[in-house]
Amino acid sequence: MEVPELPMVFIRLLTEKFVGCEFEIECYDIEVHGISDNCPPLYKGPGVISGKEKGAFSFRLHNQIPLSEKAFNLFIGKNLQNEDIQARIFAIDYEGIRWTGGWSIPNVYSSKSGKFIVHGQFEQLSTIVKRYESNICSNTTELVFANIPEVPLTELVEEQRKHRGEKVYSRTWANRHELNFNGVKINFLISNNDNLFHITADHKEKFLPPYVENWIPEALTFITGTLTYPRMIIRHFENESRIFLRNTPSDIQSKMPSPILGTPTERKEIWNIFKAYLEECVRCHEFEQLATTKIFSEVIIASTGTLQAFVLSLAVCVENLIGQLDKDEQLNDVDRSDVPDKDTWKNLKKYIEKWEGNTNVRDRTIKLLNSQIRSIPIINKMEILKKENVVEEKHIKAWKGIRNSLVHGEIIEFPVDEDFWLKRNLLISMVYRLALRKIGYKGLITDHASPDIESIDFQWERTCSAD
Repeated sequence: MEVPELPMVFIRLLTEKFVGCEFEIECYDIEVHGISDNCPPLYKGPGVISGKEKGAFSFRLHNQIPLSEKAFNLFIGKNLQNEDIQARIFAIDYEGIRWTGGWSIPNVYSSKSGKFIVHGQFEQLSTIVKRYESNICSNTTELVFANIPEVPLTELVEEQRKHRGEKVYSRTWANRHELNFNGVKINFLISNNDNLFHITADHKEKFLPPYVENWIPEALTFITGTLTYPRMIIRHFENESRIFLRNTPSDIQSKMPSPILGTPTERKEIWNIFKAYLEECVRCHEFEQLATTKIFSEVIIASTGTLQAFVLSLAVCVENLIGQLDKDEQLNDVDRSDVPDKDTWKNLKKYIEKWEGNTNVRDRTIKLLNSQIRSIPIINKMEILKKENVVEEKHIKAWKGIRNSLVHGEIIEFPVDEDFWLKRNLLISMVYRLALRKIGYKGLITDHASPDIESIDFQWERTCSAD
């Protein structure tokens, strides 16, 4: 079978067409295949692929082929296994671009004319094209965002308008930043014509797709305190580009304060945190999100919920981050004096089992004994972090006050007093300090617990256990 030649396109035109706006792709052929796409299609015919500014993608086709038994069973919903209803679409538009859709569960219904119409939603749309642009963008990954994140761009551009040789209008703004990450050049750009945000990163060993496509948005989420998702991902190779359009949440308004606020000069230091977060991603080298990213994203989402949910989410995040540090063996010299050894624990358990009092109380005590008494109290771990100058006593007191009261059923009384707002700010500060300790960052940060939101030099020293 002859492989069709890839169409030539301008990548810039594709980003303008598909990112930050609604679109439709008219296709002269759409095929719906089952779990095995090497078999004949279940449905086939002309149709359209569409997408909104955000969210998943959808397709609709008018079937032109006779229904097979499986296709008919899918239409009537007859005793199908889960894998039997999974489908993928393959389409060719009128410009000759071949599209592949992600997995979908299609819906089929019949029109008045007796023809079958198939439609459904899917999470990702991809294609491979040749580009007209020069090879200057070869071996790079490009991420295109419909939302422009609040990051400090450093390079200025000026727009001027003249009338008969005289300047009548002038505007200057920052639209670009470039940084070097372990020999990898990463560029950040707001394009003037379509108001989209582009990030390009060179390919290098240990910094390659598909990993880099997740790592950069993770680091961007952390430094902005906002969930960031690229709408389009482009892998530029020597002669061709692989393009992925991905589902992005329809609501990403939740937000945490950035780890660095303040003057423009202070804000530029946030790129050092960005690089430290990328370092952690490279070190772990996982395709899935870092555990730190997952828990931090939960806090961001909780930020627009109820006040109780938000502060409790911060308190849980603190516990999670300390657990991550302990799991990575980054906490040494933790006080274990009140943690019984295995034999002591067994003897204590046998002693309680012989108690002839209320059986419910006895059983609850044994469960508590099994789940907690052999684990190191989190307060002991916090003491180590206090010795390292990661957190202060005021952070620990705020965490204990919020966590213990809300976990045991208390609710926040309104109107909220200043003491509570201080505790909330201390928890925000504590989350950032622990996360920055986790990724190994030292340097300028904002003290969110201070009344003036002042900048401080965050320096900590890891404790060393005696040999």
